[in-house]
Amino acid sequence: MIVLLTDREAQQAINAIANGVRRSDGLVQVDLPIGSTPTTATPALSFNVLSSTVNSGRCSARLSVTQFALLKYVSDNGRVSFEDLQDVVWKKDTTDGAVRAACSKLNARLLKCGFTCELLVHHGHVSLEEMG
Repeated sequence: MIVLLTDREAQQAINAIANGVRRSDGLVQVDLPIGSTPTTATPALSFNVLSSTVNSGRCSARLSVTQFALLKYVSDNGRVSFEDLQDVVWKKDTTDGAVRAACSKLNARLLKCGFTCELLVHHGHVSLEEMG
């Protein structure tokens, strides 16, 4: 499982490691302030580049080349801007509306195939999150 941490939480983890604070099972314990919760974990997906297929648990979907590139890039890089996606996925100028439309179509495809994750579009950025 991957958990995204704030700068403060990451620094706490680094300090705990440096100070040798380990549990008996070898993991590092970091106590977060009351009311603080780590951000949503990024879903674990596996990608088959040759077939443009994405898998997660028992779910599998064959995607278009653009959908595959979009999902893989966001999965690999976390929260990304529309500009980054336009440069990497489309490799040409495209509109923000085209990015939004591609995310919407990809979300519909993932939902239809039973995935529990979706692309969230917010203020010109896209991230991959587990559905609540």
